[in-house]
Parts: sequence; structure tokens; C-alpha cells
Amino acid sequence: MVAEASQSDRALLSQPLRQPPMAVVFLAWRVVREIRFVNLFIIFALLSSRRLPVAIFPILALALGVVITLGILSWWRFVFQIEGDDLMVSKGVLAQERLVIPLSRVQSVSLGQSPLHRLNGLTRVAIDTAGSSAVEFEIDALEQHKARALQRLTADYRREAEISTSLGTMSPEFDLAMAPPPTGAPSSVVPPGPGIAPIPSELLNDRDAVEVLAQRTLRDLVRIGLTQWPWAGLVFLVPLFAVLDDLREFLGVEILDDVENAVNRDVSVGLVSLLFLFLLLLVLGALFGLLLQTGREVLTNWDLRLSRTPKGLRRDSGLFSRVSIATSLDRIQAVDTSQLPMQKRFGIRRMVLHTVGESDLVVPGATEDELARIRELVFDGPDPVLDRRISRASVFLAARSSVVVAVVSSAVLGFLTPLGWWGLLALVMVPVQTFEAYRRWQLHRWGVTDGRISQFTQFLTRNTEEMELVKAQSVSVRQSLFQRRRSLASVSVKSAEGTLEVPMIPLDEACALRDLVLYYVETSPRSWM
Repeated sequence: MVAEASQSDRALLSQPLRQPPMAVVFLAWRVVREIRFVNLFIIFALLSSRRLPVAIFPILALALGVVITLGILSWWRFVFQIEGDDLMVSKGVLAQERLVIPLSRVQSVSLGQSPLHRLNGLTRVAIDTAGSSAVEFEIDALEQHKARALQRLTADYRREAEISTSLGTMSPEFDLAMAPPPTGAPSSVVPPGPGIAPIPSELLNDRDAVEVLAQRTLRDLVRIGLTQWPWAGLVFLVPLFAVLDDLREFLGVEILDDVENAVNRDVSVGLVSLLFLFLLLLVLGALFGLLLQTGREVLTNWDLRLSRTPKGLRRDSGLFSRVSIATSLDRIQAVDTSQLPMQKRFGIRRMVLHTVGESDLVVPGATEDELARIRELVFDGPDPVLDRRISRASVFLAARSSVVVAVVSSAVLGFLTPLGWWGLLALVMVPVQTFEAYRRWQLHRWGVTDGRISQFTQFLTRNTEEMELVKAQSVSVRQSLFQRRRSLASVSVKSAEGTLEVPMIPLDEACALRDLVLYYVETSPRSWM
């Protein structure tokens, strides 16, 4: 079954293999990583406080010895090899576990490198399988040529399995192009095309040949970081703030108490001064958040490259920890994009290719040309036609809900707290949320084009969602009491990785869309993956 070009990879992996001895360090480090950064910070604070009994140090030494011993045993008991058409894995310290994975079911082999991996010429390998939403298992450290061989071999098996499945399900007596869509289907629907775009012949001559679809320089990453919401970066400090008060007595820091006493003494602070202080803190927080976001973008997406290979797509990125994620085009279940107001000025947006498992391909700062090229590879069809709208009743529903919440909040603040009439400020949320709902309804568009459902939404952020109907795992039509009285419904199309929901559309249109999805799933010769 394996292609002839992969025989050298098979010969390399067909004998029982262990990880190199250096893997003991990574196996021990995996145990340490489970403690998390915040807990390590607390442990460091406790040790530096010098308030712990002397007996704790032998206990810590014993714990360190146990961690190293477990790492050595885990390394020795972990053996893997390619046997026939299966990947055989034997592991376990106390109880031995034998894992058998058909190579045709391996959906992706992702490679990652930390600085220590790079110094020793090693790679971390993560394997996803069909039907699993998480990583099936990891190889903490492996020689790079073996890791690449495993990645190529599983991609060859997966591709040949997809070709065999498509050939086996196609019937020469049935032409999908001649099959009429179900009654009531949207008029813009066209039966699905041939699927994946052909690979140029020059790429087929070399298994590792690539076409770079997107690449990010340092300047691009700085621009991406600075065009995001300024306060989002402060989320990374939340775990630290959560433990500051607990660490105060160990570290001997009384800054929080000093600030509180200073505020209590200065009772003459006026409203203007408080407002100025609030605005100053807001600006400083925004600048600090942008700095954190930019640093995160540089660290995680350094030298980002999205490449097309004969097997599909591959994404490589990372400054200290280099991560490589490869996937076939058929594994991509949906494509989402988002664009913030500042990103619109620069003509960039964030693109996410949702794949089976946890290895989504994220392309930050994608330009219109890059989006068009990637969409052409994934969908192989025309641009979507967004010619349908949702019901205006969605505005009334949002306004009614905001009125209920505002009245309850105002009553609680006004009668149960010392704020008094300040509780009336909660009513301000009614016109704000009503305006937001109106703008969302006004700009909401969806449609079905060439066997693909697409949706566009916008308020402050512009979002698009696209999914091929053949990728659907289930489709449901739901009606609330509010919708039932108005003959409206919401349609949810669920794929193996995410859900696309079209809300508040006429019931007959929702049923037609449901029937259309089922029609494509049941009659298309293409596999969902």
C-alpha cells in the first residue's frame, strides 16, 4: 500500500526504536511542567523566604530523585516501530501498554523543537489520529531524520487511503452534476466540484518541495501585535495577580497595604483627580498590554511559514520552541477569519484553518492575496455569494433581553446597595445593546455557494466562517418559543471541528438548508476527511 518513494522511510522505522538517552531529561521535565509556572513561582517564594523547616530539603531531594527515576524507566519502556501497515507503540512503567495505530488513521504528525531540542539535534513528535480530539501520544525527543521519516510515511498512507476511498465510493452510473438539489434549496447552490486543486508537477518530483503561501517577518509580527485589542495582553498577568496577596507575607512585601493606607488618608481627592488617575491607568494598561501581545507574537510566530507540500499544508514557527504542524487539505473542516478595526487599516486579518484534532493552522496577519490563495487550495471553488439575511426580529429579542437585565441590575444597585440612584446607570446598557444588535443584524449575511455554506458578521470585529457541506457531521434545526411564534428557526451545521450556526431565519428556509446539507452528505463521492 505504501508508495515506492517511502520505502527508505519504512526501512528506517521498521525496527524497534527507542528515544535517544537525552530523552530522559525531557521526560523528567514533562513532570515538572505539570506543576505550572504559578506553582513553581510559589515554591520558589517559599524556599527563598527561609521560613521552611530544614527537613523539607531532604524531601525535595527525594522527590527530585523519584522524578529522574521515573524519567529513566519511561525512556527504557517506550519502544515504537512500523510493523506492516501499523504503528506499534509499547510503553508504561508499572503496567505495560501496547498501542496499535493504523497508519492510514494517523491524521497529523506535528514536530516541535525547544532550545534544548535544537542543541541536541532532536525533535518532539505529537501524533493525532482520526476520531480523537486530542493528541494520541507524544514522543518527547527523537532524531530529526526519524521524525521527518515518520511524518512523510504517515502522510503517504493517509493520502493513498483518501484516494482509495474516493475511487471506491464513486459510481460511473451516477453523475452528481445531474442530480437536482432538494425542493426549496437556495437558488445559488451548485453541486460540489472535484475537490482539491491539482498539485504542480514540479512539486511531485520532490516529497519535501514546498510553495510558501505566507511568511512573517519581525516587522509583520510587530504590526500584528500592535493592531490587536490593547487590553487582551493583560490576561497573561491574571495568574500572577491571583497569588500576589498569598505571597506577600513570604516575600515581606507590603506595597499593597501601603497603597491602601495612602488612599484611605487622602480623603480630599476630587472627582477630576480620580478620573485623571483612571484614564492614566487605562492608557498605561493598554500600552503594557500591547507590549505583552507583541512579545508573544514574536516568540510564538517567529519566522512563520505556511507552505504547500505534495501532502497538503505545513506551518513552521517559533523563536525558542520551533513547532511544525502538517496536515492534508481534506482534514481541514472549516475556515474562519477575523479582522479588528486597526487590522482593517493595514489590510490584514487572522485566519484559522480548523483541522481534525487540536492542530489547527493559524495564519495571523494574512493579506487578501494570501487569503485568496489559501481559500483556492482548500475549497477549489468561486468566492462565496452572501445574498441572504437573518430576521429583523433578532434586534427586538436582544433589546427585550437587555431591558430585563438592566431593570434587575438597577433594582439591585438601587435598593440593596448604598449606591442609591447610581443604579439607574445600569439602564444605559439598553440603548447600547440595542444599537449593537441593530448593527449586527444590518451587516449579517450568509449564503450557500458551490456546496459551501458561508457567513459574515460584524460589529467591531469582522468575522467570516466557511464550511463545505460535505464536511457536516450533523445538522439541526432549533426553535425557541420566541422563534416558534414568528415561524423562525436557527440552523446548526456541526463538523468534526466546530459548528457554524445561522440564527433567526424563516422556518421553511431553515428546513431547506437542513435538507440540502443532508443531500450533499449522502450523495457526494467525496469523504469528509
